[in-house]
Amino acid sequence: MPVFGQWGPKTERDNNQQNRITRLHFLLDLAPTAVLSSSSPYLILVEELAQELAGCTGLAIHEGIFEPSENFREMRSSIQLPKLRWAEVLGVPHKDDFGMERSTRLIVSEKVKKIIEERPHEGVNFMEGSAPPDDEIKRRLFDEAKKFAEEMKAKKPNLGSSSGWHVPPKS
Repeated sequence: MPVFGQWGPKTERDNNQQNRITRLHFLLDLAPTAVLSSSSPYLILVEELAQELAGCTGLAIHEGIFEPSENFREMRSSIQLPKLRWAEVLGVPHKDDFGMERSTRLIVSEKVKKIIEERPHEGVNFMEGSAPPDDEIKRRLFDEAKKFAEEMKAKKPNLGSSSGWHVPPKS
């Protein structure tokens, strides 16, 4: 999932649980291009998606403070930010609509998958099965890196072996 900013100084933590927050202040470096983003361990949702997911189990949706960062103001001041919400994943994987597995893998129901797939979801990959296979994740990451390297090589044809870039021939 894409990440387009960082937590701000007005973020408040839960006094009883160090890794849990009670209020999110988020400084945006970029305008979101997807309806769903990550600010680990939380999700950031555009308002329309938050409304649609409000009836799903395993997800607590909250209002937050979302502001453009100093860089955003300098570089992208004409861009209007969408209304955003932040969400905690509290459910049990494979039981609720939202759940976390191994503290890092978001597991969603078919219902949630369908809702997300109907909207712009750049950077969000769905994998079938009860647990995504590590080999599949590595293959996708390699394919994305290879594609990026090929695009960069096409833009800069003088990048050769001396640059440290190597794109293996297609097999």
